[in-house]
Amino acid sequence: MKKKKILMITIIIIVVLAIVSAGITFLILATDLFKSSSEMFSTYIKQEMQKINKMTDSSILATYNNVKSKSIYESNTTVKLSYAEGGEVSHPINNLALEFNTQKDNENVYKDVQILYDNQPQIKIEGIKQKDIYGVRFTNALKEFLSIRDSQNLQEEADKIGVDKDILETFMSIMDSERIFAEELLSKEDLKSLKETYSNIIVKNIKSGTFSKQRNTMITYDNKTVKTNAYIVALDSEQVKNLITEILNNVITDPIILEMVGGNEEVFVQNIEKIIENLGIDKKIPELKITVYENNKVAIRTTIETGLQTISIDSFNNDEQLKLNIDRKVLDNEKQNEQNIEITKANSDNSESYNVITNIIDGDNEYKVEANINTTTGGGALTTNGNIKFSQGIKTINIELKDTTYTTIEEKKAELNSTNNVILSDLDDANRTRILTIVKNGVPQVLNNKIMEILQKTQMQGIGQIFSNNNQSQGNESNEGNEPPQNDKNTTQNPEVSQIEINRFNSKFEFYTGDSVSAENVKMLLDIVKSNLNSIEFITTQKEDGTSEIKGAQLNIEKDKENVELANQVLQIIDDDSQKYKVSINYNSSNGMVSYITINEIAK
Repeated sequence: MKKKKILMITIIIIVVLAIVSAGITFLILATDLFKSSSEMFSTYIKQEMQKINKMTDSSILATYNNVKSKSIYESNTTVKLSYAEGGEVSHPINNLALEFNTQKDNENVYKDVQILYDNQPQIKIEGIKQKDIYGVRFTNALKEFLSIRDSQNLQEEADKIGVDKDILETFMSIMDSERIFAEELLSKEDLKSLKETYSNIIVKNIKSGTFSKQRNTMITYDNKTVKTNAYIVALDSEQVKNLITEILNNVITDPIILEMVGGNEEVFVQNIEKIIENLGIDKKIPELKITVYENNKVAIRTTIETGLQTISIDSFNNDEQLKLNIDRKVLDNEKQNEQNIEITKANSDNSESYNVITNIIDGDNEYKVEANINTTTGGGALTTNGNIKFSQGIKTINIELKDTTYTTIEEKKAELNSTNNVILSDLDDANRTRILTIVKNGVPQVLNNKIMEILQKTQMQGIGQIFSNNNQSQGNESNEGNEPPQNDKNTTQNPEVSQIEINRFNSKFEFYTGDSVSAENVKMLLDIVKSNLNSIEFITTQKEDGTSEIKGAQLNIEKDKENVELANQVLQIIDDDSQKYKVSINYNSSNGMVSYITINEIAK
């Protein structure tokens, strides 16, 4: 009987020990009971980092890159600007838009950018790559693409056309590049390397800090009072200085960062070394305190306190939506200084959206910036709609963006051929110099006129006046130090009109000369002529029935004499878009300036 009693007691003790052991094991594995403050800080700060990484990890971006890697696709992007005061949206700037278009067909790439007003193109610039030929066309001023051939000796090509080699390389890179800007700037491998390098430096230095824990800390989270545990690390002034110094010392020797800096490494390194030197001076660097708050084993807030400023990051996460709320406050007795940023990311099977709301208070000034971007896939297209809205008081500026990318091309926008392309590197020196002189003198003038026209339409003439003054200043500077223009059979020395000004004036019209000029280009010529027109003489032919028929016109040119009515009379006879014209110029023998322009129909 006694043995049975002892056995029973033994069994009870074993069961109790088993239960206690299981409980302790559970506490060790599932709770924070036996973990240090530093371990718990590390656990929950990792959770916060994972949420931030999840916020920046875009599934749609991967889809976008996949589309851009295809051999055939077309993308069209439109950007529109609008301005309002107190809800009023009738400002003429609201009619302005910017368009970017790209077509890729295996080795061939076409891109254009154009400014539109009231849906009508005002300025258009085109770039094209066709096999080994790269061309550009300032559509407002040129009928043809100006092209070069890809060459192993690009410096020689650059010297031929008088353009810096770096400019050619940049243009060719734009035409060749089908990757997004972020990838051009930093590869995934480089990004991973940078994260690892600087994360290790930060972790190592934070480990030298002082860790602590505060239980049952009450905070306001998501408009509710929540009980949390707070895990804290504090770095004193010397430890913060060591952290910053180690990061900066690594930066000035980091090959990835130095490559990103490009050709300015020496200046970049010198500036960083000055910062390091200043850190070494006996200055009081603010202490750093980082606190992570957890509720039910989930990190919900991180605060960073340094000096007079506090940054607080609240995170919210569920299956469909991730949200970060970032508050920054600066203790300033003079004025209120704080910012709040709310970032929301939502995903579904075929769409992804980001929404960012920023509120800024800087003393008496309050600003609000709202941005959202939504990307969807379906119907053979990848469509992105974006919007940025800036508000201050009753004033609002809104920028709209829409981008649609297809994996097919319905109709090609341009192809190089013998009628629309001049390969500069194939021309002899004389012809190449002649064309480049016309381009260099004429393109800036035509674009300047168009820009001034747009600024006038959008009631921004003040900016236009500044632009015009700068342009004139640059023109004057370019003539400083040059020898006076030499006389020849078409020019005489005139102290009031320099040779540069004569060339610039003539080139505005010389763009549009030729034996087979389109009706569209004749209309563009008349748009320039109307500001420099003295009189017109119509050219007629006799018909079989004895009546006369207008077949062209002679435009008598006078600099800066505006005559819109006469130009419109000529414009009325250009009524057939398929008609071709011969356009020729005669020059004044005394000063070499354009005297008159003849426009003649070409028989069909």
